[in-house]
Amino acid sequence: MAVSRKHFSASEPLSEPASADTADFLRSLRNLPPSELRKRQQKMEALALDLGIHFSLNGQSGLLDRQWKFDIIPHIIPQQEWNLIEAGLIQRTRAFSRFLSDLYSEQKILKEKVIPYHLVFEDPSYLFEYSNIPTPRDINILIGAVDLVRGTDGRWFATQNHYSTPFGISFILQNRRMLTQAFPEIFQTFNACPVSSFSTELVERISSLSDKPNPHIVLLSHSTTLDNFFEESFLARRMGVAIVKPADLIVRENCVYLKTIRGLEQVDVIYRRLESRSIDPIAFRGASQQGIPGLVNCARQGKVAIANALGCGVADNKALLRYSDSIIRFYLQEQPLLPTLPTYNCRDYDQLEYVKANLGSLLLRPVQRQDSHQRWVLHKPRDAYEGAMEKMLRENPASIVAHPKIDVTGIPRFENGRMIPRPAFLRAFLLMGENPLVLPGGLTRQSLPSDNRHIVANLASGVKDTWVHGGNERPTSSASRTRNAWAPREFKIPSRVAESLYWIGRYTERAENTSRMLHVLEELGWSQLGRRERRNVWPLWQAVASSTGQNDYLKIKSPPAQVSGLSRRLISGRDNTASVFFCITLANQNAQDIREFITPEVWAVLSRFMRRLEQRCQDNTAPALSLQEICQASVDEIACLNGTILRTMPHDDSWEFYRLGTLLERAICTVTVLDIVLSSALKNLDPSGGQDPDLTSLLRLLSSLDAYQREFRSRTYVGQVAELLWRKSEAPSSVAYCCKHILYALRSVLGAGETDPGSPLHHAQTVLEHIGNIRCETLFPRDAFEADVAGPSNLPNILQLQARVKQESSYLEQHLLRLHELVEDRFFSHQMDYPNGGNNGALPRDP
Repeated sequence: MAVSRKHFSASEPLSEPASADTADFLRSLRNLPPSELRKRQQKMEALALDLGIHFSLNGQSGLLDRQWKFDIIPHIIPQQEWNLIEAGLIQRTRAFSRFLSDLYSEQKILKEKVIPYHLVFEDPSYLFEYSNIPTPRDINILIGAVDLVRGTDGRWFATQNHYSTPFGISFILQNRRMLTQAFPEIFQTFNACPVSSFSTELVERISSLSDKPNPHIVLLSHSTTLDNFFEESFLARRMGVAIVKPADLIVRENCVYLKTIRGLEQVDVIYRRLESRSIDPIAFRGASQQGIPGLVNCARQGKVAIANALGCGVADNKALLRYSDSIIRFYLQEQPLLPTLPTYNCRDYDQLEYVKANLGSLLLRPVQRQDSHQRWVLHKPRDAYEGAMEKMLRENPASIVAHPKIDVTGIPRFENGRMIPRPAFLRAFLLMGENPLVLPGGLTRQSLPSDNRHIVANLASGVKDTWVHGGNERPTSSASRTRNAWAPREFKIPSRVAESLYWIGRYTERAENTSRMLHVLEELGWSQLGRRERRNVWPLWQAVASSTGQNDYLKIKSPPAQVSGLSRRLISGRDNTASVFFCITLANQNAQDIREFITPEVWAVLSRFMRRLEQRCQDNTAPALSLQEICQASVDEIACLNGTILRTMPHDDSWEFYRLGTLLERAICTVTVLDIVLSSALKNLDPSGGQDPDLTSLLRLLSSLDAYQREFRSRTYVGQVAELLWRKSEAPSSVAYCCKHILYALRSVLGAGETDPGSPLHHAQTVLEHIGNIRCETLFPRDAFEADVAGPSNLPNILQLQARVKQESSYLEQHLLRLHELVEDRFFSHQMDYPNGGNNGALPRDP
């Protein structure tokens, strides 16, 4: 693991490392000035930020998400040492796979008293309900990981098994990608083993668990933290599979089905990323109610394969580490190639007494939930971890194990322009099967200066790329059977994904509409307007407020002295569910929930927009000029986002649902704004009305001034404005345009042969036909508006016109909202609510 054979302290200068590869690398770095190194470090940090790589800490107020820390200096492992690690990992995992098969069948190892029975039966990860259920190909552990440390004496030790749901593969692949971009010249001369094919190998081996030539694979997840979101979405995208949550799956006739927009689709293999006990509330009573009822029975019948096999978590029990070498000898009749760090189980009285007598030389660790405890303690003072562990030792000795404190080899880290040695910890990954494959590298973490050097470092301490010298060309191990890449298979997106894309479209469109309209109104300069001008502009402010749900402003008849408060509320209001900030926050969260369906380019634009908007909206007392700048910047950012989506996302069903959300939101906005402004224009026919809405500004609000001038080539008349924004299907902001393209999207999803009169397709067609029958020249007769003064005798006619226009507006609004309901019922109704009122981590779709 080490690149240096010397134990460093944080204050010592870095001596020349013994590894020739590392020496060559550091010499190449020393040819670059510190300013250039800092520039490249910043480039990698910017890449990580755009990719959305985070890690999470447990704080007193919940999960704290932090930015990724990545070092420019790789951890280089000599080939000879790596060969030992590789052979030891395969041997260890093969033995523990047989251990799991034995535990859930004959239990020979317990009968022969190789390990104490209570270590298994008292472990909550042991699932007796899963006994005697066969695993496909007899592979319990398809993907595994082991934490390793290298002592200053050169020996490698295993410190932790991760055989249930190993975490960190995506970080390894992205770390290599970022370092390659930052130092392309180094990779031209240094022969590091590639790691990019690991995700392909993973999906091929998962596929081999099914007898079908092209099985349907899903990645089952809860994804409750940003690091999990990134890890799983990256893997799913690289593997070409969908991420699903328990509510997306359903069991029928002993088969598992995915709920898609076009019905149920059978699932053949589940790559699970959640705890075994939470997977089936029927089989594992008393556990989480958020699983898939009946899933275990499907596995028992051989109708679905699960990787890794349920119940693998018992192999991660740290109390078993003491018996790891015995497990290897028992099942393989071999001596361990990679020894386990000596472990003391404090449940045993004699071992407990030894631990108490030697606390100063031992490291205490919790038997269960180490990651959670580690996250909690990392932002505490140096002695917080030891204090917390000693308290647990006093209160519940059985929950603690102890290891001797060893001096972990230090390797260089670039900090503040200097090469500083820090203790390093490696997590290595492998794939099992007929031909086991170890990922040539791993996830290396280093301690911070404030960390206790004996505590295993976590992501908060920073990570680095791990290199294994390639030597001769290393052959790629392939699975025993590969999927048929050419087998025809129609892809159907899950209902939850379609719903998220639909709401991303609605939220971004709502934010763009609000930003654009407020920018136009702010440009008019409320404080510089006279009393009459304010009365003419006020209906536009009311229309914008109403389009964002702020209907209280419709009750204000006289224009207020100031409108800056309304502007701030609509732009940066964190408690206003229709503000620009709130909408982009929810769009970002929905995108995060379906990262595997969002291209990296789209995610980079959206996350960058979110960061910039958050910075701009921090000042609640920003002047009007700053509010205009925020609005214009938001319009530009959303235009960039839409362009990136148009250019990089496949124009399949996922694209159509994004378009559906965008178009429906735009149509609703246009109808709402026109309802307020047209009613005000008709009121002006009454001498007592006293206000004449600025129709030119109205067209600017809806980005339609140029379209109006090209269509009518005249000054603005209310009837022609209504004609353009209601009926002209060539104007992108018109209701007719939106409905026409909604119809196209629905035909693409449902097919042109859809004839159900209750379908959203039929309803959209009905609305479009109604719009074509609207007669604006009758609703807005030119002679009524050209009269110098509308006399009192015309008041009944004015009221009649108002009622007819209001009727048309109400019809359009009600039927657009009904169209939304039909889309939800037809495509999203598979999304379930849970008995406890939770939403399984799903984010709100509509405020």
